[in-house]
Amino acid sequence: MLASQNRLLSGSRIASFKQPQPFVAAGRSRCQPTIVAKAKLAPLVDAIKADQIRTDLPPVNIGDTVRLGLLVQEGKGKTRTQRLEGVVIAQSGSGSNITITVRRVFQGVGVEMNFFLNSPVLGGLEVLRRAKVRRAKLYYLRDRTGKSARLKELFVRKEKAAAAN
Repeated sequence: MLASQNRLLSGSRIASFKQPQPFVAAGRSRCQPTIVAKAKLAPLVDAIKADQIRTDLPPVNIGDTVRLGLLVQEGKGKTRTQRLEGVVIAQSGSGSNITITVRRVFQGVGVEMNFFLNSPVLGGLEVLRRAKVRRAKLYYLRDRTGKSARLKELFVRKEKAAAAN
């Protein structure tokens, strides 16, 4: 190293060395968008997201055993519904971005899939069983097999189920 570089790297010299500041025009950086344009777009984005939310699906909770109908496209204009059954182990997002993670064991191998609830690919959703769980994420089911992977079933009375719908 050169002697001049060595002097710049010494502790007392670094504290006094200042980086040049970028040019700021009218109190804002040149690369930041104006807040006025963002405020005008927010109601429009909210209206578009509200139109995309599906109302034909039942409420889904963590621990529910669900049967999903996925629309699979085959060839030219042909679609079929593929059924999938599993336990909801996680839910994330809000509004039109709600996703659920469904876990099922297929031929001895655990398979987890993420689905957008408001996606047009989701043909249907049916809640088969509800379970009593005390966690928001059931990732501990990944390590369990057999009887230890069971969840305590929650029975809903018909009067309460009719009142909820």
